Amino acid sequence: MEMVVSVREVHKRGFIHRDVKASNFVLCKENRQVFIVDFGLAKKHLDSNNMPVAKRKSADFRGTVSFASLNAHMSIDLARRDDMWSLYFTMLDFLNEKLEWREQRDYSIAQVKDIKTKCLKVPKKKLWVGPTKGVKEVEKIMMHISQLQYADMPDYRQVIHWLLEIYNNYDMVQRVSSAQNITWELVKKKGGPLRHDLLQLEEEMRHSRQKDFMEYFNSHRSLQIKQTTNKQHLQPNQERELTPVPAFISMNPTGITNTQQ
Repeated sequence: MEMVVSVREVHKRGFIHRDVKASNFVLCKENRQVFIVDFGLAKKHLDSNNMPVAKRKSADFRGTVSFASLNAHMSIDLARRDDMWSLYFTMLDFLNEKLEWREQRDYSIAQVKDIKTKCLKVPKKKLWVGPTKGVKEVEKIMMHISQLQYADMPDYRQVIHWLLEIYNNYDMVQRVSSAQNITWELVKKKGGPLRHDLLQLEEEMRHSRQKDFMEYFNSHRSLQIKQTTNKQHLQPNQERELTPVPAFISMNPTGITNTQQ
């Protein structure tokens, strides 16, 4: 959710990032706030009247192949919608969804384009096949992004609302089969408090852990190493729920710098 806020802030300042992916976000040690970084491919998108600049007839590929929009593959001039597509693919990756075009490292750009095209044409069969299968909010986010035109401004608040719905209603659960294969599922929560807006979630997460967040990561890293070592001892169909990493949700992030690169 905070990544959406960060992308929105870039857009509000008149730029598009053109390389949105997980590695271009960093976490502040002091307050766990998320910052978007690396503006090497950023481009001015809004003019002095806050209107999108004229769309070019053709544009060279920009971005990271795995997370670039289809528009980037098709030499279509990029806009705010394309940052949202990249963010959407990143979100699916975070949710442990299988992205077919990332299965092999040696896929060419042309091959990735073809695979993405097929996956987006029939997402229920090719895209939402793992943990996000049947999650309506994931479908709604893609539907919204796919309807955006070059000059359109994404509805960031609505996207955040859908992500909040996923946060409220689902837990990420790990399952181990009889063949010791590990899979992930988003399962409906049986209960618990609902967060109705970002400000409420911000307060809860701000006070959720007082100690340095590195201690939290280190403890979970140790646990993951132990789990990997003892993987053969897991029982079939055993479930393990992961504790969500606290994040500081800020409605007005200030981590956008050096946009003139």
